[in-house]
Amino acid sequence: MRLRLMQTDTQGIRREKRQGDIARLCRRPNAQQNRIQFFELWLNAKLRHGNTVVLKIRNSRGQIKELRILDWSRVEPLVADDGEVFYRITPDRNCGITEAVTVPAREVIHDRFNCFFHPACGAAAGVCRRAGGHAGASYSGKFDVFFQKWRQAVRGD
Repeated sequence: MRLRLMQTDTQGIRREKRQGDIARLCRRPNAQQNRIQFFELWLNAKLRHGNTVVLKIRNSRGQIKELRILDWSRVEPLVADDGEVFYRITPDRNCGITEAVTVPAREVIHDRFNCFFHPACGAAAGVCRRAGGHAGASYSGKFDVFFQKWRQAVRGD
């Protein structure tokens, strides 16, 4: 199934937009990946880490020419005193970053879910599953004690 970029015309009718910079990015997000590989990596990063961070690479005119998915272990979200968000990115040869750099939030796409611990960082599905499992285990232990005492009271042990 292909990705379709839709645009609403002057009459309010949605039509597919096949030309332009964003349509080109949807077809070929970067030089290393086609769109299927790009979205596969996007989804894998989000499921594994709870976050996907995509760096926007711009040309000399300021237009986005590539989108590169970053390794979450090499990204650190930073929040300034005034609330502005930045991302510190350590070197990553796969993405073409040769030295540590700090970029403002407008230069990245940060897709996150399950933001239980901090609004700037998501939690992976496995973390949520383990948290629920630990809670269930602690409850089940309490129920075991309850039923053991109930059984003793009924039997008169």
